[in-house]
Amino acid sequence: MTTDLMKRKRGGGRAGHAKRRGPAVINQAPWCVPVNPDRPTEPMPMEGGGGDP
Repeated sequence: MTTDLMKRKRGGGRAGHAKRRGPAVINQAPWCVPVNPDRPTEPMPMEGGGGDP
């Protein structure tokens, strides 16, 4: 029984988690520059404006 305990290795850490998890779960899309189709908003004038009276 003591030989079984001596052969046993610790299963924690990054390597242990990778073995239990198996192959990659998520296929990540290739990196690209994000594109924002919206126009930038203009700041409001100092008088306020644009609101209901």
